[in-house]
Amino acid sequence: MAIKVLHISKFYYPEEGGIEYFVKDLTEALLGFGVNPLILVHQRHASVSLKKDIINNIQIIRLPIIANISYAPICLAFAYFLKKAINEFKPDILHIHLPNLSPLLIPPSSYNKLPLIIHWHADVVASEHDKRLKFLYKFYRPLEKRLLQKATRIIVTSHAYLETSAPLRAFQPKCVTVPLGINPERLKPSMPGSVQAFERSQKIVLSVGRLTYYKGYEYLIRAMKYIEGAKLIIVGEGAKRKELSSLIKKEALTEKVILTGYLPEPQKAHLLQNCHLFCLPSIERTEAFGISLLEAMYFGKPLVTTDVKGSGMSFVNLHQKTGLVVPPKDVKALARAINFLLQHEKVAQKYGQNAKNRFEKQFHIVKIAEQIAKLYTDIL
Repeated sequence: MAIKVLHISKFYYPEEGGIEYFVKDLTEALLGFGVNPLILVHQRHASVSLKKDIINNIQIIRLPIIANISYAPICLAFAYFLKKAINEFKPDILHIHLPNLSPLLIPPSSYNKLPLIIHWHADVVASEHDKRLKFLYKFYRPLEKRLLQKATRIIVTSHAYLETSAPLRAFQPKCVTVPLGINPERLKPSMPGSVQAFERSQKIVLSVGRLTYYKGYEYLIRAMKYIEGAKLIIVGEGAKRKELSSLIKKEALTEKVILTGYLPEPQKAHLLQNCHLFCLPSIERTEAFGISLLEAMYFGKPLVTTDVKGSGMSFVNLHQKTGLVVPPKDVKALARAINFLLQHEKVAQKYGQNAKNRFEKQFHIVKIAEQIAKLYTDIL
């Protein structure tokens, strides 16, 4: 008999984002382990109506919201919709993906004494780049703690993140480590026409991610001043798009750096398949794992990442095995690592093959789904 699991997350595919892709890949893979999932998420933009759809045999309920406040969608009727979903679906387990404000705003009694799994994707990190988070976390923290106290298990994506997470310190006995994973079947390459001319006869340094403060793209762009014989392609949209475009012009790098904006999965996969290396230059623990690294690893690409204390990036990318790890916010170090991999092709190929092997052994979504399905069974 199938285990019925109600997943609660902030957003869901086709919304862009690492958590969004992971929840999609995970819930689809769980079907193969006797798990029947239902997804309860928010709509991206303000709406007064509920939306339901089915994607690859997964049922999704998208809740209406009134606004997004500091990255948090606000659904005033969340408690009502949750109660309705529990009464109609009758789940065996609730699986809540955090950070997400809505599940925190309702009293623990709303969860009907069901076993509760918290999937801890990231701390809400107080950032020097976004002061609102530090202020708002004072109000968020007591609600977060209340939900953690109710949790049966807490899934953390790496030991490094668990060891440095202040909110989880008091709850470590409940914590289990299960890394993130991806389904490589969704990475079907096709030529992106908008960048064909750009990539011709050039070595490509690729990065994929939301253009936001913690990604550190300004340091990677500046590093391109010291790199010859290669061009940088950054795939993604976000609040820093205008600022990064201005930086590219200011540094006279318009011939070496392109911001593609959003690209559909097949076009992104084409770039992953044809780049020479993949770089994720993040500067804060908000980058808890780096799921885009797994996509590059699947295509056998060497990685360049930053050594952000407590981030899972250095768990994913093993220094001098699957790529190189450099200090964050260090333009010259980024440039040296990229130049080394561009100039030493045999080493780059070896790192890339190691990355591919590591992906297949540890980060394929089927392996992750198997671990989580076992966790469900153990809890029940």
